[in-house]
Amino acid sequence: MKDLLRENYFKICEILYDHNCDPNKMNNKSQSPLMIALQMGNFILVDYLVDKAKVNINSDISHDGKTLLHYFAQKCEKYNLIQILLKLPITDEIKTMGQIFDNSGRTPLHYCASKFNRFCEKHKKSKGTEQLKKKYESITQMIVYCLEAANCDPNCEIKSADEIKIANKEETDDDDNDDDEVEEEEEQANSSSEDDDEEEEENEENSKDDSPIDTEKSDLKLKETSIFSLLRTVPFIDNTTTHPLEIFLKKSKNLNV
Repeated sequence: MKDLLRENYFKICEILYDHNCDPNKMNNKSQSPLMIALQMGNFILVDYLVDKAKVNINSDISHDGKTLLHYFAQKCEKYNLIQILLKLPITDEIKTMGQIFDNSGRTPLHYCASKFNRFCEKHKKSKGTEQLKKKYESITQMIVYCLEAANCDPNCEIKSADEIKIANKEETDDDDNDDDEVEEEEEQANSSSEDDDEEEEENEENSKDDSPIDTEKSDLKLKETSIFSLLRTVPFIDNTTTHPLEIFLKKSKNLNV
């Protein structure tokens, strides 16, 4: 049933695109069609938008502060989705996305590291099916991508709600100052002449991740970097598979901290 729905969404999207609908147009939540397709985990639609519609892969930010990379990270257990990301050229826009904190104070790396932690906890006694191994590989690929391609900072902590407000205010003040400078220049010129049950569980987990952290209640949690989410493993992965912690340790320069 879910596959049928995905196929129907794809067909509708194809019809709209063939009738000159703009595939980059954002809705009233500042979400592009690609962001929505990623949020739904619809890899058929994502592949169509990227490969056929040639949508812009940029660092636009949605209503909740997320970029495309945040959406990919939240669905990083879906192998087919991550393979689409890995085929994209690594641009400055991708690297910019890797530095952005969303409204919950998290970068894309925080999301995929958290996903890895929950996956290992959930399957710590599993024998390991091919499907589970594929999910593990997909999550690991996303973590490696964030660290090596998107240049996510391995040492950054989750920001508190207060820190986000301060950062947003500073950006707004900078924008206001820029506007004042433009107005002054204009005045002088005139005077002279931006998801079955498992998916429901994933959505619930993602919604937990999306919650801004109260500094007073979770001060210790805020001080944790992504390394604390990578201190697990599963019994069905052998030594031939690189653990994401190995990549993290190569990138981190503040292990003692």
